[in-house]
Amino acid sequence: MTNQPKPAPGNDPDLARAVAAYLAGDESAADGLYHLLHGPVHAEAQQFLARDNIDFDDIVQDSLLAVLDYVRKNGGFSGDLIKFAVTVVRNRCRNLLNSRQRWRQVPIETLRDRLTSALLRNPLEALEDAEIRGLVQEALDQLGPECRALLHALYRQGKACKEMIGPLGLKSVHGVYRRRSSCLLQLNRIVKKRLDICSSPKGKRPLRSTGTAGPKARK
Repeated sequence: MTNQPKPAPGNDPDLARAVAAYLAGDESAADGLYHLLHGPVHAEAQQFLARDNIDFDDIVQDSLLAVLDYVRKNGGFSGDLIKFAVTVVRNRCRNLLNSRQRWRQVPIETLRDRLTSALLRNPLEALEDAEIRGLVQEALDQLGPECRALLHALYRQGKACKEMIGPLGLKSVHGVYRRRSSCLLQLNRIVKKRLDICSSPKGKRPLRSTGTAGPKARK
């Protein structure tokens, strides 16, 4: 017996058709579903964050991508999909504001101690940080050139997603966010695979391979 698709969300025929097409693998349907959900999600985010807030666009876009991913993974959605999308962005906004509130309440002495600790920390901690950076760089090197260029532009050069629409040959900022999400997912898989190798029960290996003989046995 095959699994039947879940009932269409709500009573909106346009939304139901968009979900059905999206689940059928129609790539353009993702944009259609995105636009149907964007208005309510955008409006809800404005209840918590100012439109010019630096995190506003990311909160909206990441919430929409999370909803679309949820629909695909679950083969549909039973209930009111718009209400669900609004709940997702509402929770993300609240989490963001709560984290900022906690950060503002940190005493200046605590911040000073953290900075001092970072500058004068144990050499082993510094070595561990260097290994982590090396691991991330190795993972980036394994990505395709398009993903490397996109992540470099967004996270190294600090470009906004809307600035990347033209260079990527896409039609909307939503497309840029989808591409970014896909690239980060690939990066995550590479890092996890590398960590699995390093923690293999057959024997741990260093995060960064030098190409020479294996590590010396401990005395």
